[in-house]
Amino acid sequence: MLKRYAAPERISWSGRAWEIRHALRQEIRNRGRAARLADLLPAARPPLQAVPPSGGGRNGKPD
Repeated sequence: MLKRYAAPERISWSGRAWEIRHALRQEIRNRGRAARLADLLPAARPPLQAVPPSGGGRNGKPD
């Protein structure tokens, strides 16, 4: 089971070699071939933007 530990200045992945290779390939695929490992660090990631609530009920209509 792959485990990922992230600190602002480093990341650490623990798991089987094939799991780590697979995770790295997925990151390359998601970020593009020009991506660097430093781009995976939490400090290098852009902050997430809050999504306002939709205000819809169970069926998507306003309450």
